[in-house]
Amino acid sequence: MICLQNVDSCENFKINLQEFERLRKKMIRTAMLLGMDHPDVLKYSQELDKLHNILLKKQLQEQS
Repeated sequence: MICLQNVDSCENFKINLQEFERLRKKMIRTAMLLGMDHPDVLKYSQELDKLHNILLKKQLQEQS
């Protein structure tokens, strides 16, 4: 992880990474219990996509 500008942004990045991992595990558990085509799995996948985009944007901002 590259955090050049300030510690606060690093902490926010860590929190978002933790949230990403929590949501990923939740999606996997749900898929194992209810099947890959269950609407909740799609919902978690879409939430992960949004969070992933936020993390990538933050990472690019840190590198600029």
